[in-house]
Amino acid sequence: MKKTIFSFGVLACLILSFCIPSGCFYDNEEDLYGTDTCDTTSLSYKTDISPILNNYCYTCHVANSGQAGATEFDSYSKLSPLLANVVIRLDDPFSPMPPTTSPSIPDCEKSKIKAWINAGAPDN
Repeated sequence: MKKTIFSFGVLACLILSFCIPSGCFYDNEEDLYGTDTCDTTSLSYKTDISPILNNYCYTCHVANSGQAGATEFDSYSKLSPLLANVVIRLDDPFSPMPPTTSPSIPDCEKSKIKAWINAGAPDN
């Protein structure tokens, strides 16, 4: 009788262990959400930087934009003398560029601009 009760208990435990889902997972953040890497190596003005400027800056910083006092830098030759100021204004809490009324530049895009400038801002 004791052997039957013991066998029934073991069988019941086995059945329950298969029915109750495990709380242990081996998932990691990369598998769940993907990776969001920001590649700041081998940046090119033409393929990497100019599109960012086009999306976030050229609405104001081009000739005939209608923005009073706006500095024009719609070409590499106009931008290159202003690079130090660009880095400062990207993170300026009091007078950020683009202004808070415009869409903000994503952190990855800011990192690309800074890395390109730190690499000597090549005209490539």
